[in-house]
Amino acid sequence: MTRDRFASQRGIGMVVVVIMVVIAIILAVTSLLLYARMQHLQVTQKEMQQTLKNEQARYAATARNIADQLTATGLRAQEDPQELPTSRDDDELKKRSDVLFEPMPEKLAYVTEPNRAPLEALEKRIAQVRKDHNIYPTLQELLQVAAMRLLYVRNLNEQLTLHKTIAENHAKAVADMKAPVTQRKIDYKAHLTTLIQGVNGEIQKEDEKFTGRQAELTKARDDAAAGIETENARYYDWEIRNKNETRKLQDELERLKIQEAIKYEVSTVHGRVLRPDAPNKMGFIDIGSRDRVVPGLKFLACKRGDQGKLVYKGELEVKKVWPTYAEVSIVKVFDREMPVIEGDLIVNPLFHTRRPVLVAFAGEDVAGKLRQPWTPSVNEATRRIREIGSEVRTAVTPEIDFVIFTEASAQKQHPSAYPNFVKAVTLGIPYEEAAEIFRFLGD
Repeated sequence: MTRDRFASQRGIGMVVVVIMVVIAIILAVTSLLLYARMQHLQVTQKEMQQTLKNEQARYAATARNIADQLTATGLRAQEDPQELPTSRDDDELKKRSDVLFEPMPEKLAYVTEPNRAPLEALEKRIAQVRKDHNIYPTLQELLQVAAMRLLYVRNLNEQLTLHKTIAENHAKAVADMKAPVTQRKIDYKAHLTTLIQGVNGEIQKEDEKFTGRQAELTKARDDAAAGIETENARYYDWEIRNKNETRKLQDELERLKIQEAIKYEVSTVHGRVLRPDAPNKMGFIDIGSRDRVVPGLKFLACKRGDQGKLVYKGELEVKKVWPTYAEVSIVKVFDREMPVIEGDLIVNPLFHTRRPVLVAFAGEDVAGKLRQPWTPSVNEATRRIREIGSEVRTAVTPEIDFVIFTEASAQKQHPSAYPNFVKAVTLGIPYEEAAEIFRFLGD
């Protein structure tokens, strides 16, 4: 129920977020339109200001032209041109004409290019009239002043017409812009409405998926809980069985502690060393092929020590074999103070001159922590034992000569955890550690 309430709140929150996004988009679009409108008005204002400046300049130029033309007649711009001051003093006219009609080319600097040529011609004509001492000989000269005043009025009308045209164009542009903006606003609103409906549909689909997924997860949780209960029951059964097996092993261990395991002792001598050559590390032994000797067979040269125990002096390897003797190589001497000499005994617990030696393995498949560099696996040791003519059995039987015990792993520290070892102890078959036997197989 809590998840359903959170799901409904999540849906409401999603709708609120969508509405806020829509409002933000509308505000952004409105801001962009207002900014564009402001930029347009600024550009229009600059154009109108520039047009006003140009018209003011034209007005000033026209006013100066009119003033220059009226000065020669004695009129002012505010006076009626029909009232000609014919009764004024000729001296005053002459004084003014000397000032006003003096040729001044710099007066034409402010006149635009289209109007400069007629004014220049007018200046030349005035100069010629002044030269003839007849300022206004005809009415035609006065008509030129009237024409200039008409030109001023026409320019003023054109300026007003331009302002009117600009205002009308601005109003028309505003009206033309308002309709598309309104229509785009309506279209965009409809588009946003469609998007909102689509988002609401997606929210509904996600809610349905969430409900279905929630039901699946609930079912999976129930199945997992049932599976846990089943596994717990199996574990309890397994624990009980293991406890029973452990109890049995402990009982068997106690029984094995009472029964003494027999340690195998190497005591059988197979022959003697003949004519050893210590510098050349070679020699001979008094047994050959009729005694089952084969090339590659390893022996340890030794002598009898205290209480008849064997003291090993060196390692021999058969190189060549004849029927009654064989050539050997002195592979290693254990003590320089005790070299291999004539008459030393040779032994190998894995070899017999009359029959194959029967052995079996007990322990791990790979012997660990042996006291020699070569640490073979059980399979490799089995292969080498068979090469010298002996046999390796997988099961311990009464005819086994001895059992080779590889060292126990950390999980099985006691030898009683291995069936072959237990059976060997039960049958009274001796055992020997692999570290002592593998030395007779060589490196």
